[in-house]
Amino acid sequence: MKEWADIESDINSYGQISLDHEPSETTNLKTDDKDELQKFEDIVEAYGEYSSKFWELGFYKAYFDIDTQTAIQRIKKVFHPFSKGQFFEEGAPDLYTPFWTVTTLIFILAAASNFGFFIAHGNGDSNAPRLLCAGTYIYMQAAVIPFTLYTILKGAGSKLSLLEITSLYGYSLIPFVPACVLCIYPNSLLRWTAMGLAAFWSGFLMMSNLWENIKSVMESKKYLVALLMLSGHILIVLLSNLYFFNE
Repeated sequence: MKEWADIESDINSYGQISLDHEPSETTNLKTDDKDELQKFEDIVEAYGEYSSKFWELGFYKAYFDIDTQTAIQRIKKVFHPFSKGQFFEEGAPDLYTPFWTVTTLIFILAAASNFGFFIAHGNGDSNAPRLLCAGTYIYMQAAVIPFTLYTILKGAGSKLSLLEITSLYGYSLIPFVPACVLCIYPNSLLRWTAMGLAAFWSGFLMMSNLWENIKSVMESKKYLVALLMLSGHILIVLLSNLYFFNE
């Protein structure tokens, strides 16, 4: 995504224009070539995204703008963390898939807990308190941990963006979804193993994409930062087994 200074420079290169209406035949373009016109329209669109206020929905549009093919490719990468290449090599990081991953995990965790209780005891259990607990904790950690990590790394000179860290963290929670489904079966060893493997898989994805950057700016405290980064995954394992699936 372009920085605002670059967009402003591009706009100025086309002369005096009005951004309040569609470009017309009288717009002062350097050329009538179709490629130039398309470039001009892209600049106007980018200007519209940057001119939105943070309390307006338009401000967040670019962060949720991702095509299905790109989303599928990134989900595949989650389950192939040993593959080479950058996680976001197809384009800019997004918040669409991470948001729905977190939301799905909340409902799956609460529902799997209830189903597991039903299988073990033959009757259902109240789902509302568990759903509220799951929603509060997972939404909070999906926002707080990336923000804290970003603040620490930014202060040390890292160029990683908050969007990149938050998006990657959201994607890293995907393995917990199938793990929660496995936890429906009332077996303590299976549950600890499934959630533990999900945490390892998620943590490895985070480490493989951020570890080099962490080492380069936090050499003396790199292990503490890594522990902070992985703390949310560890807490999900503990919370799920000691609260949600504790029968």
